[in-house]
Amino acid sequence: MSFMLGTLAMSTFMRCGRFGGLLILWLAAASPVALGQEPGEAQEVDQDSCGTDLPEDSQEALRSAFAEEPEKAESRFPVHGSFSLQYRFRKSHDESDHDLHSVLALDVGEETQNPVRFHFLGRVTADLDGISEDDESSAFDGLVDVFDQSVVGLIYECSLDFDGPAPIEVIRLGRQSLIDTPVVAGLDGALVESEPFGKLEATLGAYGGLPTHLYESSYEGDLLAGAYAQARPWRSARLRVDWMHVDDEREGLGFDDDLFGIGFWQGIGGSMQVDVRATFLEEASRDLRLLATCQHAPTELRVQASYYELFHTQRQASIEIDPFYSSALDYFPYRQAGLSVARSFGECFDVAAGTDVRRLRESGDTGPFNREFERYYLAPTFHDFLVDGTDLTITGDLWDADDDATAAVGVELLRTFKESLDARIGSSYALFKQDFYDVSERFDVRTYYLSIDCRASKRLRLAGRYELELDDFDTYHNLRIGATWTF
Repeated sequence: MSFMLGTLAMSTFMRCGRFGGLLILWLAAASPVALGQEPGEAQEVDQDSCGTDLPEDSQEALRSAFAEEPEKAESRFPVHGSFSLQYRFRKSHDESDHDLHSVLALDVGEETQNPVRFHFLGRVTADLDGISEDDESSAFDGLVDVFDQSVVGLIYECSLDFDGPAPIEVIRLGRQSLIDTPVVAGLDGALVESEPFGKLEATLGAYGGLPTHLYESSYEGDLLAGAYAQARPWRSARLRVDWMHVDDEREGLGFDDDLFGIGFWQGIGGSMQVDVRATFLEEASRDLRLLATCQHAPTELRVQASYYELFHTQRQASIEIDPFYSSALDYFPYRQAGLSVARSFGECFDVAAGTDVRRLRESGDTGPFNREFERYYLAPTFHDFLVDGTDLTITGDLWDADDDATAAVGVELLRTFKESLDARIGSSYALFKQDFYDVSERFDVRTYYLSIDCRASKRLRLAGRYELELDDFDTYHNLRIGATWTF
């Protein structure tokens, strides 16, 4: 743990300067939570290792010494988060790749308890193969390879929240993620949000600063700013209106985009939720997204319907508007609808079924990453199949694309051991599998997999997964082994 935090700190020095690295080292040293121990939980004394001849008062004093400090630390400034470490191995017929990934998520302080809170999310990636001395690309190249370093540290979020004076509810400073905005964006700057006011419980907010472009070396000419308002017009309803402005300069090009968004959410009868979102780029409509979900508890029935439409060709724009242009190029208008139904029949049998249909506005626009297709599936699950704690799922797929119908069957066997260990083995099929990073699209992909998920303790989770992928051109091996410690 100390070694990985040190690595993260050194990488932060390189990416974010002296302050970021010292901040991580300080957090590692100041954390009051002991590894493997619940916050505020007394550490039990093993009498076999300490000696059973200790006087009772000495044993009690020892227990108190372990228990007292964590309880005090937890009560005045709670620390929560997780640390994960994962090894990944990938191999094709002529290439292989070994990587190590670590992610630290950290929250210091509680909203109801502390007027100032700290949040951090960072990642360190180590390429165990080292940096290639030639300029040849690899099928396993990723975004982090643009740094030309074997160890890369990235900070996704690092911010302080302050309780603001009325009517301001919160002020957030630092690197943060904007999730509820028309498009997800990263911000290095400030966000201010008001307290709810009036009968409509209206809330106003604004933000501004530099867009977080992790894979660019210069922020010159970049700007991200916006404002939003949300309210509850009536019971179980929420309405939100957004404006986002982005200035983005890169590779000799400059982009000046204004994106507007409107979202509406409505709950119906406690069992149904409707979600409607639309965005507008400059004066033109951009896209529309509809989602309706219904859950009927007495019959354990769940129905979900979705619809998405892109109205106009999405051409090169700021990274926030279109992060995939360099790989996918122009994205032509299309519409896609989906329907899924799941129902439980007692304790022995479940069934799920659904369909996805995608259509281009102009059939001649068919190309990589943007194709017409229809997919229908039926997936029954048999619980306690042959042996208690074993579930069998059989998935039947029917794909219809380019006037070519393909039928396939997938199988998964899940075994649960003592509610602390799950093992899965199975096979699945996909007619299209896309990789935006190396501008490739694979067809007729059959995947065989084996995964194990072990909850070793209340805090520690171990997981591993192996995948064998077969397509018309190559065979791929993918192995991931990792551990996550929650504190």
